[in-house]
Amino acid sequence: MSSSLQWFAAPGKLNLFLHVLGRRTDGPNAGMHELQTVFRLIDRCDRIGIATRDDGEIRFSGAFGDENLCARAAKALKGNTRSPLGCDIALEKNLPIGGGLGGGSSDAATVLLVLNRFWNLNLNRTDLMDVGLRLGADVPAFLYGRNALGTTTGWHCATHGGFMISSFVLSQLCSNVSFAAMARSDPSGIRWSNSISPEMAAARNATSN
Repeated sequence: MSSSLQWFAAPGKLNLFLHVLGRRTDGPNAGMHELQTVFRLIDRCDRIGIATRDDGEIRFSGAFGDENLCARAAKALKGNTRSPLGCDIALEKNLPIGGGLGGGSSDAATVLLVLNRFWNLNLNRTDLMDVGLRLGADVPAFLYGRNALGTTTGWHCATHGGFMISSFVLSQLCSNVSFAAMARSDPSGIRWSNSISPEMAAARNATSN
């Protein structure tokens, strides 16, 4: 049996800049790209409907079926905690797929946060970030839940008070851009660096003031 769906917002984000520094050569993230960025949350959002199930099943209704990050997030959290509960999840998709606004990552983060409460898991934010990182580099940034600086693969976040532009104009393209494909392409089209960027230095200074 399941309860009725409760609906939650999953906000999108902007990367006010995104610098690719190279690939990591050690640790669990070996091979992944080092990044510098600033995440800015926006009010455009997907909506996630979630209800608990007492039979332990996880059922998802939305694009991509069981491969959707919503379903994968619920299964990852259940596998990590061995909760006996399950859930129904419905997705109302408003953020463009592949548009760089982090919709899938935000959806996953929302599922993790809500199920942590619905399943009475009492995991702290760091524990949830560890689960989220296995789903995608941007998921922990949404779990952090505030405008933030991002480094390495995007998940070392610190509260950021600068770059607080109040409004943006978003224009949706008719095609999407894959970061993975871009990173595999000719590196002459990507800004590579071995040092902290001026934008990141300014952001860190704004944070420390």
